[in-house]
Amino acid sequence: MDPETERFLQEPGCQGKSSLKMVVMGYQGAGKKTLVDGIQRNWSELRSRSSRKGERTDDLGIRGRDVNIEVIETAVKRPFPFIQRLPSCDAYLLVYSMVCEDSFKSVTAVRDQIIQQKGDSIPIIFVANKTDIAQNVDKTRRVYRDLFISCEWEHGHYEISARNSTDINRVLQNTMRRVNKTTP
Repeated sequence: MDPETERFLQEPGCQGKSSLKMVVMGYQGAGKKTLVDGIQRNWSELRSRSSRKGERTDDLGIRGRDVNIEVIETAVKRPFPFIQRLPSCDAYLLVYSMVCEDSFKSVTAVRDQIIQQKGDSIPIIFVANKTDIAQNVDKTRRVYRDLFISCEWEHGHYEISARNSTDINRVLQNTMRRVNKTTP
């Protein structure tokens, strides 16, 4: 278990939940499936490492609770989607490709629908995928998006490479933190 994850799981300030249901949404080809697979693989590895160290699996999680993770993947097929009914969950992960402007436009439209249907208290995390091939993406645009999403909208925003499993644990940990802040 990496030290950051171990510290996170032992944090006394986190209010634990026994389950975490996330909905991963995004444009076709943005890397949703690879991200979902990475989240599930990393969580399984974390749980198995914990059990091999002699800890009880049911003690793994926030404040000694076992945390079950359920991830639902939903594709957005057009740049400006209309979703009649959003699935209920603890957090929404909106995935876009750093190399496709339409994918970003689609998740911002989804974000507007989430706010309209669910209110602004549910955690929304933007995940910019494909850092492994985004060397030519304008750095000013990247910084502007990060500042706008993080500061103006007050949502999480993380750049990852789902293909290389880069920063997937960070997305998972920060999603749990945001969910725990909104849980009474």
